Amino acid sequence: NNSQALDVVKKMADWAYLALTIGDKNNPKYTGNLTRDDLNYMWDLYIAGEFGGANEVFPEVYELTGDAKHLETAKAFDNRESLFGAAVDNRDILVVAPDHIPGRRRQARLHANTHVPQLIGYMSVYEHSGEQEYFDAAKNFYSWVMPHRRFAHGGIGGNYPGSNDNPELFQNRDNVANAIADNGAETCTTYNLLKLARYLFLHEHDATYMDNYERGLLNMIAGSRADTSNNSDPQVTYFQPLTPGTVRDFGNTGTCCGGTGMESHTKYQETVYFRSADGSALWVNLYIPSTLNWAARGFKVKQETTFPRADTAKFTIDGHGPLDLKLRVPGWVR
Repeated sequence: NNSQALDVVKKMADWAYLALTIGDKNNPKYTGNLTRDDLNYMWDLYIAGEFGGANEVFPEVYELTGDAKHLETAKAFDNRESLFGAAVDNRDILVVAPDHIPGRRRQARLHANTHVPQLIGYMSVYEHSGEQEYFDAAKNFYSWVMPHRRFAHGGIGGNYPGSNDNPELFQNRDNVANAIADNGAETCTTYNLLKLARYLFLHEHDATYMDNYERGLLNMIAGSRADTSNNSDPQVTYFQPLTPGTVRDFGNTGTCCGGTGMESHTKYQETVYFRSADGSALWVNLYIPSTLNWAARGFKVKQETTFPRADTAKFTIDGHGPLDLKLRVPGWVR
């Protein structure tokens, strides 16, 4: 409830609104307000500034302020040149033939970690506006990636024979084997896929989302930090390829994977347990040793497990009253 912090955020959001509607009116080449076509042309550029989760934040500012222009700012980030409409229609165009590129500036293969956060933002827009096409775009996009481009450890992205030698891009659909013989599986892409899976699960209680979340969390995220102590370097890794003989390179202070790599290891607890909106049910999504103190219901839940080194979990529940306990049945038990 820091009012000064809110004031800073509101002013930054006001600036972003002006930047994406009026534009830089002091530039000598200024020709007028930005149009939807201008924005489409900008976001279709390779990486396009890799703006991350910007469009996830502005709907939250809208909720805090009640000012609808901040929801407009979020929508200004829509990548409608060559991705949004295809995602709504469930047409997988993450990789296209060079002579069938749908946008004016995009490459044949889209950059993975630029686009996954855009879909996270679409979920935020959906939650604050109720506009169904944003949810449909996010859900369909996720289905193109999982399982059609997922490696065994939960990562995605890489090269394949005849591609343009950029391991940060999406690989061909259902062609995983051809994509592992090179660099790939950017850590922060998995970080963002976990966020997207979490958003989708909150609206569709499909355990597959949490199966994918678990796979990426225990392999890619836990595996992204070197087992060493260092006071000057986060010791996180950028790529985690499955190429036989490759060794992970730890360090990384100046990349997107360095930033999310430091954040990831504070977030192991955030998806282990969910509660229903009315507080009548507890969802156990992940099998991770943990203790939940649910003060509002007067329950304490302790989970003891050494998974994935063993396949059992023990739950001790202290408290009184009715409680529905929803345990995920993982895909791997079958």
